[in-house]
Amino acid sequence: RADALGSVENAATVSPATGVSDLYFNDTAATEIDTIDTLADVSIAKVGPASIAPGTVALYTVTVTNAGPSRARAIPVSDRVFDAGGAERPELITGFAAPAGVPCELRPAGVGVLRFCVIPTLDPSASAVFTVEVTIPPEFSTFPTSITNTAFIDAAAYVGPDPDTTDYTASVVSAVVPTADVVVTKVGPESVVAGST
Repeated sequence: RADALGSVENAATVSPATGVSDLYFNDTAATEIDTIDTLADVSIAKVGPASIAPGTVALYTVTVTNAGPSRARAIPVSDRVFDAGGAERPELITGFAAPAGVPCELRPAGVGVLRFCVIPTLDPSASAVFTVEVTIPPEFSTFPTSITNTAFIDAAAYVGPDPDTTDYTASVVSAVVPTADVVVTKVGPESVVAGST
């Protein structure tokens, strides 16, 4: 079973046939107790827009998947946003939706807060999907103009075991491209008299 924990006991006994005596009756039973080890290949992926305009909202999707073979437990997941200069910008995360049954909390980080969630259990072949909302203020500017949204599994807090920990981080770089809808209007008389102003 993928969700098994603890240990398993295997006992075997042997009895002589009817009418047959056993001179060594102390060795007719044996018991072996084995500890159940779990192994879950957990990974994280992120998708989001290639560009975002100041004054708009972008949505990013974070997917945590368990490739098995065992059930994964207590998977810590976080999401962070950085500007092009490498500074953390947690205030740009204006919305965060976690799957049902996944508790999240806000932790101090930089000039804002860090979203920190723990997936209680994740069965083999199952996924947990999060949605991150990032809002770029109209006055946002940095050079070069981009943001990096990174989701990660906290390797230090996750007990695993996991055969591959190289897929614990996923990032999307979105270019911040200013756009402006400029409209020019002009009013004047419908007709003029020659020689007049």
